[in-house]
This record gives sequence, C-alpha cells and structure tokens, in this order.
Amino acid sequence: MRSAVILFTNQNHRPHRFAFHRQYITLNKYSANIAEINAVKTAIKAANSLGVTDLTIYHDWDGLAFFAYKSNIKPRHEDCQCYIQYAEFIERKRMNMRIRFVKVKAHSDNKLNNSVDRLARVGMVI
Repeated sequence: MRSAVILFTNQNHRPHRFAFHRQYITLNKYSANIAEINAVKTAIKAANSLGVTDLTIYHDWDGLAFFAYKSNIKPRHEDCQCYIQYAEFIERKRMNMRIRFVKVKAHSDNKLNNSVDRLARVGMVI
C-alpha cells in the first residue's frame, strides 16, 4: 500500500509537490487506512517545516477526519493502534496549527485527487 501528498503553500496554485511513498507489506486489514494516515502525518510535518499555521487537508477517506479526535475511537477500533497514535499526533499538532479536513468524493474525476492517487500508484518522489 502506498500513499502520496501534494502540498500547496499559499493559494498561488503552484504546488510545492511532495510525494510520500512506502510499500506496506502486510496482510493487515488496516493497511490502506495506515497509508492514508501516514500521508496526512507527512503533509502536516512538511507544512510545519515550512512554517504553515493554517492547513486544510483534502482527502477521500472519511476516517482521516473521524479518527483525528480521540473521542471518536471506540473499543472496536482499538485493535489498530495507528488510530490512537494518529489522534494523539493531530492533537499535539493542533496546539500550534489550525488543521481542517475537507472530504472529496473518491473516483469522481477530481483533478487533484486523481493526481495524488496517480503518485501513490507509481510511488514516485518529486
């Protein structure tokens, strides 16, 4: 499973392209979710290193916004520790950064979502 991020700074529509990839060799039923979570964490770390204090993350999996709050993690989710770690990471980062999540429909011909999906498939770093 691979993940990718395209990071825009300011609103000049010129991306600071940043692709993250990692091959998850696992049969874990959560591997796709872990890839999505790692993409968000990578984007936040990159934005933080650029001095960004207001970040909007566009995503196509509802879990990214849902699991960003520890209060949403129920006992049935606790077998995947990545959700708890992710919520704690977001909680720490929100102390110094405004983080918003915007859901885009997957596979709906959204130009940027298609670009990120393509980068994740090829696993390239730009």
